[in-house]
Amino acid sequence: MANNSVRDKLLRIATQRFAADGFEATTMRSVASKAGVTLPTLYHYFGDKKNLYLEACLATFGPRAERAFAAYSQSGARDDEKVISFFVDLATELLENENFFKLMHREIIDQDREGIRRLTERCWNQSFTALCATFRSLLPKGADSVATVFTSFALMFGLVEFRRKAPFLHETLEQHYSPRGLAELVLCTTLPGVAWRDVTTHANRVQAK
Repeated sequence: MANNSVRDKLLRIATQRFAADGFEATTMRSVASKAGVTLPTLYHYFGDKKNLYLEACLATFGPRAERAFAAYSQSGARDDEKVISFFVDLATELLENENFFKLMHREIIDQDREGIRRLTERCWNQSFTALCATFRSLLPKGADSVATVFTSFALMFGLVEFRRKAPFLHETLEQHYSPRGLAELVLCTTLPGVAWRDVTTHANRVQAK
């Protein structure tokens, strides 16, 4: 098996184990055993468990972040369409990709500042900076676009975290738990000056033509 294939297989299995069992409960030996390689082979590729975990996160978040930023930056849509499309895509990942959500949840509560710094710089900075620039055109003059974008991300992650509690709090909350519903809920809260329910995503606008 080619080196890249071995490494990719190890990352895939490690991601599944970290997402299912958490960092502490996942051992290097269990990952190696599941992958059908020796423990020294796993250490050869990743050095230690902390680095294996970081690489698993980068492999999970990195491609998604790159696709999202490319779609956002290359879109010829209006600013409000670009923003709603970005948050619909993010909500889709969080609701439908269990590994993505579980690893993201752990990163939110983790205290590994160096790991968080590397992940943030690699996976989130570009999109965050681009959104800040776009939000300035949608907010009232003088409003803090950086804080508003940050709040929008935080609210999205928090809402997904509470999705299993929602129906027990109030029956009407379940209607928000679709990608479009969550995106609208977040943006109607943080940018109430835009009629988000009337804004189509860029993909839907193109299909309608």
